[in-house]
Amino acid sequence: YLPQTGVPALRALAPALLFGAHSPLLPRVACIQTLSGTGALRVVGEFLKEFHPPASVYITDPTWANHAAIFQKCGFTVATLRY
Repeated sequence: YLPQTGVPALRALAPALLFGAHSPLLPRVACIQTLSGTGALRVVGEFLKEFHPPASVYITDPTWANHAAIFQKCGFTVATLRY
């Protein structure tokens, strides 16, 4: 079984891939692996609810049908932006 936070090598390399290997942000980046894109949205929704009280979340239109519901379950008002 994997650790709850995911594959350690992936978590070590993903921030460098995203921000650049020499980015000064890397010491401040936290990283977890999620089970899917939908799982990732739920994790970020819960994170935002905890640290930034619910307000509005903007999602693209079109998007997957479940994306609005994920953020609404986290207490956010969902609005759309044209894709």
